[in-house]
Amino acid sequence: MDNRLQDKIFTSTFKVSEEKIKIDPLDNFNFIDKNHGVILLKIDVQGAEELVLKGAKKSLEKIKFILVELSFIELYKNQPLFLDICYLLNDYNFKLSELSDLTYVKSKLIQGDFLFVNKNMVNNK
Repeated sequence: MDNRLQDKIFTSTFKVSEEKIKIDPLDNFNFIDKNHGVILLKIDVQGAEELVLKGAKKSLEKIKFILVELSFIELYKNQPLFLDICYLLNDYNFKLSELSDLTYVKSKLIQGDFLFVNKNMVNNK
């Protein structure tokens, strides 16, 4: 994944090595508890958030919360940005609940962590 802007903004990060890995959609794994579903799915995949979510379409209805690191600027080539993932998660019945760990560089908002809740599983009083 091309990450030139990420390297430029976060100068203390750098590539140590590279390796090819096999990936499978989350829906191919048996990680959902039959009685309780999944309380929290944490996604921190450096620009591949859309791929993870699209590979978990069936599982998402059984997940209560999703915590995902999202960017407001393209740090990696072709990565989805904050609004892209907000719209996608809205299509899967999730709504934005909280944000934390916002990162600014020279007063420009770069990224943060965002908590989304499944509208069908969480009682909103």
